[in-house]
Amino acid sequence: MTRLIILRGNSGGGKTTVAKRLQRELGYETMLVQQDVVRHEILRIAS
Repeated sequence: MTRLIILRGNSGGGKTTVAKRLQRELGYETMLVQQDVVRHEILRIAS
């Protein structure tokens, strides 16, 4: 089964900590993609 989990929240709210914990618990086939990668590399939006 393929899943997409999106974490949102304020700066310093613990999103990265939660994402890394989920990645460990869900296993090796889990990919963590930072917002900047989506914005710059996938959507080609300049900063």
